[in-house]
Amino acid sequence: MPRAPEPKAELYEKAIRAAQAKLVSVGITATKDPGVSEGEIKAYRNLRMAKELQVRINTLYNIRNKRLKEMETLMAGWLSIYGTTRSC
Repeated sequence: MPRAPEPKAELYEKAIRAAQAKLVSVGITATKDPGVSEGEIKAYRNLRMAKELQVRINTLYNIRNKRLKEMETLMAGWLSIYGTTRSC
């Protein structure tokens, strides 16, 4: 069965803004986001570049992504990406 297309980064950005507003409102400044997609990583990067990311994020992402180091470098100090692998 074909996979559904991934939502655009803008949709993720809207969700991240709402979630971080709730976290910040109760004093939470760091969290984990396991199983993120490339679209979610792009959304985090976009928010960071726009200086809108208020919460530090630790994520789990498939280490086969060749741009992983590039994204970690862009997000230095704000987004930690830990690798996972699937055995199929």
